[in-house]
Amino acid sequence: IIGILILAECCRRVVGIPILCVATAFVLYAYLPMFAGKTVQSIVYNLFYTTNGVIGTPISVCCTYIVLFIIFGAFLEATGIANFFIEGANAIAGSASGGPAKVAVISSALCGMVSGSSVGNTVTTGAVTIPLMKKVGFPPAFAGAVEACASSGGQIMPPVMAATAFIIAETMGVPYIKVVVAAIIPAAMYYWSIFKMVDIESYMQDLKPLKQEDLPDLKAEFKEKGHLIIPLAVLIIVIFMGMSAGKSVAIAIALIFIVSSLRKSTRMSITEIICAFEEAAKSAVPITAACAAAGIIIGSLVTSGLNIRLTSIITNLAGGSVPILLIFTMIAAIILGMGMPTAGVYITLSALVIPALVNAGINLYASHFFPFFFGVFSSITPPVCLAAFAAAGIAGTDPMKTGFESFKLGLIALAMPFFFVVNPALLAQASLPICIKEAFFAFVAVNCLGYAIKGWWGKKLPAWERLLLAALVLLLLTPSTIAEIAATVVYFILFFKHKKDKAVLKAAA
Repeated sequence: IIGILILAECCRRVVGIPILCVATAFVLYAYLPMFAGKTVQSIVYNLFYTTNGVIGTPISVCCTYIVLFIIFGAFLEATGIANFFIEGANAIAGSASGGPAKVAVISSALCGMVSGSSVGNTVTTGAVTIPLMKKVGFPPAFAGAVEACASSGGQIMPPVMAATAFIIAETMGVPYIKVVVAAIIPAAMYYWSIFKMVDIESYMQDLKPLKQEDLPDLKAEFKEKGHLIIPLAVLIIVIFMGMSAGKSVAIAIALIFIVSSLRKSTRMSITEIICAFEEAAKSAVPITAACAAAGIIIGSLVTSGLNIRLTSIITNLAGGSVPILLIFTMIAAIILGMGMPTAGVYITLSALVIPALVNAGINLYASHFFPFFFGVFSSITPPVCLAAFAAAGIAGTDPMKTGFESFKLGLIALAMPFFFVVNPALLAQASLPICIKEAFFAFVAVNCLGYAIKGWWGKKLPAWERLLLAALVLLLLTPSTIAEIAATVVYFILFFKHKKDKAVLKAAA
């Protein structure tokens, strides 16, 4: 009992009240006579002394994979790789229209897939990218939103996908590499969507690229810090070769010490090494506490027998309707995501609603990715969007305004899970030719969505055209080839029309 109470206080301090309320409700359910009616002794025994409770699958995955990846990310940060990503992205995209915003997208994706923290990544890279975006003319709220969205998406970015991907693989009972492959098309769609909207905003604001003299020298940056990529590259290669995630990251951590010593500028002192361990420990505490609390929820379900009945209860509440079931899941994931890490959200819902989704006939990967995506992107979904609030602090603008800008920029991520369900090929759950075909139509859909949301395609769009583009998005993301081809034809008609209009305006000018 003392151990469980200490864990509850730990959760309250580092994760928040929501997961504690959920865990308490399930423990009470297991105890109350009108429900399960177990004794205190049997409940505590199951929660604390068996592998169905605190020391269960979530903590096992945390110890085996997650903590190692957190240590890996902390040491990469200590070597200065975040600055290398930012400078490298600046050299590549800084000369483009709206360059600093595109730099934010690239660098935050690279940093975020290792760090696993939307807010932490926003603060780290945003301190550099947000002032740059404001400097070239982006509105502060938009600059903050770009950084918040790019940082949040790091958790769905293959091949590392932060911490939760390992829990998904363990829960589904599939190799980690299959989870990574499933995330390729969604991650590409998400980041292309942000890129597209940044590009449109750049033309709307008539922003100029950074001057050549303000751009870093890519060759010099790579020569100075390029060797820092080696541990990350080795990690990716050995995972794809089939080595276990635990062994792969252990090798990568060892390589960091060797590789960082090759140059004086990246060599870590004893103090820096100790500080990196300290940062890793601090980052591990919230996720570990969330995993342990999720163990209490799972243990209470097993003790009360509710785990056997819960799927049918949720299905009955939804009235057998798959859309209502999906909406319930979305709301639960967003609410839980307001107060706990993505790993905690996924673990909780994997016990509560994912079995109901699978029983409803939804594809296995879609059932698991659905709550995962909403858990990730709750950080950019008002009213409580922590990544957007953190970005607003750096940008010096209104938090809620930044939150709603983030919501618009990340809209594709909030719509995508529903399309997974009707079109599992978007999660690579089909033959390669079909997946390539669906990926092509998905990218056309992303372009349509960008123009529809921003209301600009070389000039301000009329309402009817924005509605038409929104309708094309729906057609392009459904698994009907005829509908997809028809929508693509309409898109290219509009594309050439606007290209011709632009040429006429240019000639007149």
